[in-house]
Amino acid sequence: MRKLVLFVVLALVAAPVAAWLADNPGQVRIAWLDVEIETTVGLLLVGVLLVAAAAVLAFELLRWLFGLPRRLRERRGYRRLAEGYEALTTGLVAAAAGDVASARHHVRRAEKLLEDGVPALLLLEAQTAQLQGDETDAIRRFRAMLRNPETELLGLRGLLAHALKDGDQATALELARKAHRRSPSTP
Repeated sequence: MRKLVLFVVLALVAAPVAAWLADNPGQVRIAWLDVEIETTVGLLLVGVLLVAAAAVLAFELLRWLFGLPRRLRERRGYRRLAEGYEALTTGLVAAAAGDVASARHHVRRAEKLLEDGVPALLLLEAQTAQLQGDETDAIRRFRAMLRNPETELLGLRGLLAHALKDGDQATALELARKAHRRSPSTP
């Protein structure tokens, strides 16, 4: 809307100026080195405007060309991130369904595509380790979750479940208390 109003205003200003220049053409004479140019004021203004427009277009084209590598890198990064989160989501679904092979495949893919420290990736790694029966790795992953406030409660719950499974009541009680302090409203 703003561009339309600006265009109309410019047209309303340019039309009378062009009419006035047509009625009063005037003469311009430029002599430089061995070249001499004679023209009307209107044609000189049109020439100056065309040169200015060409310069602006050339500048924008160069700016676009020099910015192309950065835009391509960003696009590749976004695509990589999207693929990583897709692998993560599919892996979480596979882990919840008990499909060990698919969960393991998607863990490896998500690890390649996502940066370290993605909270849900830790959960997927821990769940996949549990599905594979690798309790040592699962415990290590749940402990790693304790370092991140976003996954701390999940880590505590995973360690609590493991302690209960092993029959370690003292550790289970301690972990349950920590989880309750962390989030009193969570059962």
